[in-house]
Amino acid sequence: MRDRAACGIYTFLALAAVAVPPALDSSGLPTVRSSYGDGFRIFEIFGFSATIALAVVVWRELAKRRGSGLAGALPVIAFAVVAMSLLMLVCEYTQKFSDYECYEEAAKMIEAGRSPYLAHGYIYPPPVADGLALAHQTVMNLAGLKSADARGWHLVFYLWQCAQFFLAILAYLLCVRFARVLGARGFAGIALVAVVFLFNGPLVRTFRLNQPNLWMFDAILFALVFGARYAGTAGSLLGFAATIKLYPLAMLLPIALAKRWRMLAGLVAVVVVVVLVEPWLSMCPRAWERYVTYGHVFPAGNYFRDNGLHSIAERTVWLVGMAFDTPRRTQWLVTTVLWRCAVAAAAIFIGLRIVRREQAFAALPKQEKASDTATMLRFTGQVVDTFAFALMASPIAWEHHYLLAVPMVLWAMVTQRSRRPWLIWLGSALMLLPPSFEIYPFGYHRIAGLVMVLIGTSPRIDLAEYDRNVDAWRVLATRADGGTETVLRR
Repeated sequence: MRDRAACGIYTFLALAAVAVPPALDSSGLPTVRSSYGDGFRIFEIFGFSATIALAVVVWRELAKRRGSGLAGALPVIAFAVVAMSLLMLVCEYTQKFSDYECYEEAAKMIEAGRSPYLAHGYIYPPPVADGLALAHQTVMNLAGLKSADARGWHLVFYLWQCAQFFLAILAYLLCVRFARVLGARGFAGIALVAVVFLFNGPLVRTFRLNQPNLWMFDAILFALVFGARYAGTAGSLLGFAATIKLYPLAMLLPIALAKRWRMLAGLVAVVVVVVLVEPWLSMCPRAWERYVTYGHVFPAGNYFRDNGLHSIAERTVWLVGMAFDTPRRTQWLVTTVLWRCAVAAAAIFIGLRIVRREQAFAALPKQEKASDTATMLRFTGQVVDTFAFALMASPIAWEHHYLLAVPMVLWAMVTQRSRRPWLIWLGSALMLLPPSFEIYPFGYHRIAGLVMVLIGTSPRIDLAEYDRNVDAWRVLATRADGGTETVLRR
């Protein structure tokens, strides 16, 4: 009952934190000003309202743990630090990047009854543009604005960034639960997740570029954490996320191998319903048809910070071609052959890992095979591998896509820390820590880190080894808790 009451209070605080800034921004009060100009004022006010909301949440959570000492307070402190760092990203660095501008332009095309794929750079499924168009119409109606008033789109962008903030907080909480599912209990696991969120280049780029990655990231995390208990809901969320970006479809194979049919049914059902129903609701009924047609000419990345196999092949051939004055068509043909060969090699490598993991699971004694631990190791391992392949094989794998590598980092560090720890730690650092830069070949540090983590881990399911790894995390948790209590006594 208390948990429900707390959820109600926290939901109210979140809604209030979002609702107050537009009112204050348009109030004209002389006590409300801005450091960066009138267009940015609403985000600065959100920083104020969200800080108060977070302060209330932290105060309530600390009050619940009043008798548990500093060790009990540390998880709340870690949450507060991560949440405030995320709020800083919204309140100090928000601006409409070209990525978001193409979503907005696509939504305007939808409102005009035209194809969203006439917007420059729009490569997403129709629901992204449709959702923004619907949000714009709703905001205009609620605020009583005229159709030509640009404030409507400004408010939509504000709501988009607010959603990014709360989705990132939800992602942090789900990652804490995921680390616990993997076996990292106590504050040691929480500290690992906090560090991953505080030093995370892909997450910063997601905010900086106004990307919709967090929608699918949260759906994937929910499936990893609660998929066994709420299979239908997890599948439905994955289906919804797959209509925003296609990456969640990579979970189809692990779900099928684990025979989680309810999750699979939920995923497929939502995708089918959205594809069939959305044309009846959209102002551009043929958007899905045009998306499928557009897929044949889906662009491929050619930047040094695009960390996919295609970019490596294309940029390498381009540099060599410049040196030898190779015709552009020849470069294109060589790039295509190299990329397909590299993807085939990656598919074989990941496929062998998946087969070996299935064989290892099948070879377990009947009692161990029926355990929740073996099932968890099998499913999470297959999900990590399929997303690794998706990142390598995607025609475009921007740095913000590597947000999907966070589950791999947690999985490797918790369950396989004793195999080749230096490869796992260094590979994880290369994926998350360095900022993006366009210097060949050093800009490919993320895919290099991905490969290092894959090499540093094994698909073999060894419950005895897993127990040793988890015990090490329990020792870390005990030492951390004991250390904080010692500090408290001093």
